[in-house]
Amino acid sequence: HNPTLDIFYLDQAPSGGGGGEAGIRFNYKLATDGCHQEALLTSPMGFLVSPNYPGPYQGTSQCKWRILGHKYDTIHIDAVMKIDIGNDNNTGCTDDYIQITNMLNVTDVIKFCKPQQGTLNTHSSYVMVEFITDGDSNVGLGFLATYTIEPPAENATQRMTDRHGVVQSP
Repeated sequence: HNPTLDIFYLDQAPSGGGGGEAGIRFNYKLATDGCHQEALLTSPMGFLVSPNYPGPYQGTSQCKWRILGHKYDTIHIDAVMKIDIGNDNNTGCTDDYIQITNMLNVTDVIKFCKPQQGTLNTHSSYVMVEFITDGDSNVGLGFLATYTIEPPAENATQRMTDRHGVVQSP
């Protein structure tokens, strides 16, 4: 189930003649929840949402979102609402947590199990975000986050790591 958010901006009052309304309208499809099937996200921006947000999540969950950009892109993840994950004395992030893995360097892993806000710059063009819960009764409201895939700056320096390739002037 992919809900659609319709946004309409009216930049002037509609005329009384029954004509069309002035303004801009666009539809935006929210990302899949990643819990019933692993989601592959390639749009330049989107949402990551825990099950039942903003209500409490329930049961055991293993939600996965893979975010994939182009080779030199950078993925940013913004926690637009506080991450509220139910944990007893979860000092090692072993009960309920969010894990972000740089899929280009799988040893680069970040776990969140306490309230967080802000932007995470992954320094990667391919990440996996997982929301793991253990099914106990101590749950929170989950999380809502946005992601953006940012292309490199036009004049950015690129590191050459391949054994061969093409160098071309703009």
